[in-house]
Amino acid sequence: MGKLVGIVLSLAVLFTASPALAQEFGQYDADSYPKKLVKRPLLLAPSMFEVRFGGASNLFAGESFDAEDRFRSVIDFRYAVGTRFQFGADSDLDAFPTDDFAVRNLSGWAEYNLVPTLSGRVGAYMVVPRDIDGDLDAKFGVRAGLPMKFRLGDNAAIVANPSIALLDGDSIMETPVGVQLNLMESFAVQLDTGIETINFEFDDNDTADTWNMPLSFSAILSLTRKIDATVQFRFSDIANETKDRWILAFFAFRG
Repeated sequence: MGKLVGIVLSLAVLFTASPALAQEFGQYDADSYPKKLVKRPLLLAPSMFEVRFGGASNLFAGESFDAEDRFRSVIDFRYAVGTRFQFGADSDLDAFPTDDFAVRNLSGWAEYNLVPTLSGRVGAYMVVPRDIDGDLDAKFGVRAGLPMKFRLGDNAAIVANPSIALLDGDSIMETPVGVQLNLMESFAVQLDTGIETINFEFDDNDTADTWNMPLSFSAILSLTRKIDATVQFRFSDIANETKDRWILAFFAFRG
């Protein structure tokens, strides 16, 4: 635990101390918000909103996956108040088949920009998993994180969002990190991975699945400054035996 906290603090110092960042609060407004993914700040421009919606399917899941083909819906919203504060809501639902409905995430959060490259985010969330008998049982939790973005020139950036959540008596630590590359002004790719643990344990036997390592690859087409289209391929866990694979597609609109 101590080592993990040290890593997070070291990242925070790295992301905020480098003179190469060259960012300021309120650097953009709605008319100058960057079309280029790498140049976009952590927060939207003041008084801007963003709605992201789409869906996901595990049609490409491996043969060992023990569920029928599933479809998920993704709907996210965020709004910026001034130059240093924004709030939002996220949802991730297993929508089809309807007899397998579940809530993977339903959250509300608030974020304050500590420095242009580092924010603090806190919020509450709910999950409604379906147990082995098919019953639904809502669980409520709280989550705190540190969104970060460090630009490496005009065409590359590193993003991260270490967070810890408390849910139904469990401590859930996530340390996602990604690399963004703009291949041209209107087209970018992003590679994301990280570690997710429950109660800071690493056990992958048949009776205790306490950690995983997701991996995803995204292609982002910026149609305008205010409209994006994204296709993402995601492996839920590349470290253990999970054969769960997802393809996601969604649009983002800003105004």
